[in-house]
Amino acid sequence: MPVTENGEAMSSVHLSESTMSGVAWYAIYTKPRWEKKVWQTLQTKDVHTYCPIQRVQRQWSDRKKIVFEPAIKSYLFVRIATADMVRVLETPGVLYFVKTLGKPARIRTTDMEAIQRFFQDVELFRENERLGLDAIKPFDTVLINQGLFMNERGVLVEWVGKRARVLIKRLNWELSVLFDRNSFLKA
Repeated sequence: MPVTENGEAMSSVHLSESTMSGVAWYAIYTKPRWEKKVWQTLQTKDVHTYCPIQRVQRQWSDRKKIVFEPAIKSYLFVRIATADMVRVLETPGVLYFVKTLGKPARIRTTDMEAIQRFFQDVELFRENERLGLDAIKPFDTVLINQGLFMNERGVLVEWVGKRARVLIKRLNWELSVLFDRNSFLKA
């Protein structure tokens, strides 16, 4: 599965917003276990494609191995103009567009951004579980994952017992807040 060194999701053809006007996100359903092949083929066709992936530990009789596999089986997300739908459907392994009321269902950009953020945050959480909270040191950037400041980024200033002082800069304000240890992740 094509992934970055960090195991981030497969994404292709990063185009600027100006060249992406008149396009929308759609979900496509693929043959089982064809996500990688379809992703690679769509990439050669210059189709902006996203496939959220997850890191999974697989066990064989003689060893354990970390592998990357699609987080949503048999689905890919494509950002295309309506005129390109036929080109996508002609791709080997693509079965159909996910539909609502008989038409391909458009996915709002804000919803796609939320999906992408979700899978990035899950990966951050897993990495922090693996490293442990002791790996977070002063001046590290952290992602707050609970409460009023959820999804905000800040800088860990100091540990205060079992809590941490985090500096959040936003809209020309600097706010120093104490958080419990389980309220943030290393970003």
